[in-house]
Amino acid sequence: MKALILTLAALLPLTAQDAPRPRGQRFAQALQLTADQQSKIQALRASHRAATAPQRQAAQEARAALTQALQDPSASEATLRNLHQKAAEAHFQVLLAHRANLLQIRALLTPEQQEKAKLLRADHQDRMRGRMRRMRMTPQD
Repeated sequence: MKALILTLAALLPLTAQDAPRPRGQRFAQALQLTADQQSKIQALRASHRAATAPQRQAAQEARAALTQALQDPSASEATLRNLHQKAAEAHFQVLLAHRANLLQIRALLTPEQQEKAKLLRADHQDRMRGRMRRMRMTPQD
């Protein structure tokens, strides 16, 4: 029993090293960001998260209101149209804020890093499309 515990204790550091890194760390490593770039990007992300919290909450509430109205058989088309427009506008505001944040981050990158980021983004999108295709092809119970 003691040998088993010692063996497991010896393997713990190995499994911790193999654990997946958060997305930001993979991004930083792939683009070879400097420490200064990393700290500035972290600050921008934190600021963005705090600044857009009310917008994200409004978008979530607008989506919930639309979802609830869609389930109500007495909701008129005009009501549904109005709620859909509100939800779409709230979502669009979040998208604009997200885009502004990405542009600020992109401005911190060198031209080489920007090109590498573009390739990473395209690769990520291709992988996500492949996953979605596989999910659609998987039989549902």
